[in-house]
Amino acid sequence: AQIGRVFLVEAVVIAGAGGVLGLVGGALCAYAMLYNQITTVGIGGVSRVVLKHNFEVPWPIVGPLVAAGVGIALVGSIFPLAKARNTDAVAALRGEEKSHTLGITRGFRLLTAALLAVVLPAAYFGVVPVIGERQSELVGVILLGLGVLSLFVAVPLIVPSLLSGVCAKLAAPFARAWPLAGKLAAGAMQQAPARIAGGVAGVALVTAAFVGLHGMTRSLESEIDLWSREAYRNKVMVRDLTPANFDEIAQRLHEYPEVLGVEPDEARNYSPFLIIGQRENELAGYGPCKDDPTLIAKLRDDKGIILSRRVAKHRDYKLGSGVHVQTPSGAVETFTVIAISDAYGYFSHPDERLYGVISDRWMKQMFCIDTDSITSLSVRFREDVPPDEAATIVRTALGSLGEFTLEDGDYLYAWHSSDIARDFVLFDIIILLTIALAGLGVLNGQLLSALERSKELGVLKALGMSRAQVVGHVMLENLVIGTLGGGLGCALGSVLIPVIVQALKVISGLPLPDVGAGWFLPVGWLGAIVVALLAGLYPIWRMNRNDAVAAVRIGG
Repeated sequence: AQIGRVFLVEAVVIAGAGGVLGLVGGALCAYAMLYNQITTVGIGGVSRVVLKHNFEVPWPIVGPLVAAGVGIALVGSIFPLAKARNTDAVAALRGEEKSHTLGITRGFRLLTAALLAVVLPAAYFGVVPVIGERQSELVGVILLGLGVLSLFVAVPLIVPSLLSGVCAKLAAPFARAWPLAGKLAAGAMQQAPARIAGGVAGVALVTAAFVGLHGMTRSLESEIDLWSREAYRNKVMVRDLTPANFDEIAQRLHEYPEVLGVEPDEARNYSPFLIIGQRENELAGYGPCKDDPTLIAKLRDDKGIILSRRVAKHRDYKLGSGVHVQTPSGAVETFTVIAISDAYGYFSHPDERLYGVISDRWMKQMFCIDTDSITSLSVRFREDVPPDEAATIVRTALGSLGEFTLEDGDYLYAWHSSDIARDFVLFDIIILLTIALAGLGVLNGQLLSALERSKELGVLKALGMSRAQVVGHVMLENLVIGTLGGGLGCALGSVLIPVIVQALKVISGLPLPDVGAGWFLPVGWLGAIVVALLAGLYPIWRMNRNDAVAAVRIGG
């Protein structure tokens, strides 16, 4: 009972301190990032004055998460308690290993695998209010990802001897060049399969998170690239014009053969979503109206509407669907979806992708909106016209109208692309924290290995093992852990990317392509190796400081 209380009190103190430090550290990190205007919606936009008086911790979410972390840490104390309870005092004093510890260790690995595969996901679903009951598709996607995670991570924890055997095989060829270092590294990995499995699994998890996150961002960037090519890459946006007649401006611009069409940005109405009125004849030179000229008549005479891809996805509209629009008089008019395309109607102020385009004839007739006088518009050019040349043409054509502001498609694309990078700064910070945690896990494993093998290392040093050979066998062991963990993590991340992209599709409604991790795959693998090697520096320093005579006499 006294031994049990010793272990339990220590576990409570460690778990409680970890929970408190995690809570305080997390809150301080959140405040620091918000103070520096780093949020999940990018960099900027948070007033520091407002933050000073309105920073709040969401206790209904944070409290249960901290409690779950402390509880899981306390569960880990069960196995040391069981081992201490059944310890033979005589055998312990002699330093002999007991056979029953094997079963305890196996049980600990099973518990760890269960925590990864079952308990942590259950705690997430129970605490974090992100997934609703109706989003069954999203839940299914996440459960599929958890299944893949369990396969790659939990299984090595359950059968670590397989993983340590692979590591030993990877280290064996190095024994030809460095016989002592290679044999020591291979022997250490075979003798401590649980430690090796834990280190490899930790590195694999972090690498998978890195690869998966950047695979997701590449998917978002690819979607923006595809959308921008259709929506605005060959356009020049004109804002802040002195009010002018649209027909006169369009006539000036069409004097240049490079101009395919001119889109006004004045006729707007929100019913049931943003609807923009366009001159249907201006749409004939590009997009769906070029491919199918009959759409021009449908826009003008048959109350046709062209929907952006995003609004069609969000509201489940198809070709031929009816869109019901309420007029100021209270009457409801029905427009027929004749095309789904982003080629027409996009303007960056405001940045809105859920919209539809109808003929300005109906905007005048149904909403009494003046479509003749404009202060902003966009000009569509041929694909072979460079942005600088397009901007020069617009300035030349409209120069007599006074001052105005131009934005070309390349500028808008650069802004949207950088916005993705800004949005995910926070997640990169979290990944860096987990990388540090994985490195600490490998470092801790090496320190435990040094403690367990202190007599062996003392004898070897007494027999003449050099400092370089100590460095070699630790670095070789960490190199193998980093290489195998990074490889498994890259494989796991590559498998998870389609799952993550599918989940994001469900949440956002965006038509995201799966483009893989690209060059982040080798970067993640190389990073895993570097982290593992760096984690070996401190254990090496400790090993080289140990007194060989003291290690042989007292084991430390």
